[in-house]
Amino acid sequence: MFILVRGMKSGRVRPQLPPKQSLAGIRILVGRARHQASALSADLRKLGADVIEIPFIEIHKPRSYQPLDSALKRLPEYDWLILTSVNGVEAVWERVRKLGLPTSDLKKLKIAAIGPATKKAIENHGLKVDVVPQEYVAESVVRSLRNQVKGKRILLARAKVARDVIPRELRKRGARVDVAEAYETVLPIAPTWSCLPVLRRSQTFLHFSVPRVADGRTWAT
Repeated sequence: MFILVRGMKSGRVRPQLPPKQSLAGIRILVGRARHQASALSADLRKLGADVIEIPFIEIHKPRSYQPLDSALKRLPEYDWLILTSVNGVEAVWERVRKLGLPTSDLKKLKIAAIGPATKKAIENHGLKVDVVPQEYVAESVVRSLRNQVKGKRILLARAKVARDVIPRELRKRGARVDVAEAYETVLPIAPTWSCLPVLRRSQTFLHFSVPRVADGRTWAT
């Protein structure tokens, strides 16, 4: 048997188990991008799980940085910056450095981050995070910001393929929201589903880190 588990891409997922229980005898397939899987896998192995790492996505640069670069050059015009993943943080920071922009422009912004991992990545660059929602989903971001954005200008740096909840709902509340593609999540060319016969041999959990991977259409063979 295998069970699909959709995890949060921005927060480090720690399994919550009753006292004295473990994950011994359970095989878990972690489908995060290869460079981001190790921390989660280490936590799961400490709990006794048999962990297999097979990336279901790859993180690519966008086809063009022009929209993001244009927005970053106008940072003083913005009131808020919203970052939804560690990948988005690193992409924004890389472009700021590449363009030779003053980091002081970022420090003047209020910043919202989805999840503790994203918050930590932002703080590692010397920036302050003003808002982290209680739940690491778009709807919670909207709830956290809804009373603070009327008449404000917001830059949302995110993946190419993402839900439109944040920009749509914040615009309803009077914000001016610009969305800039910071990176792209791509399904690997090489097939990853050859592992499925092995997974059926014992109880197995599949951890998905982004909605695009959990979409049933990506399971087509």
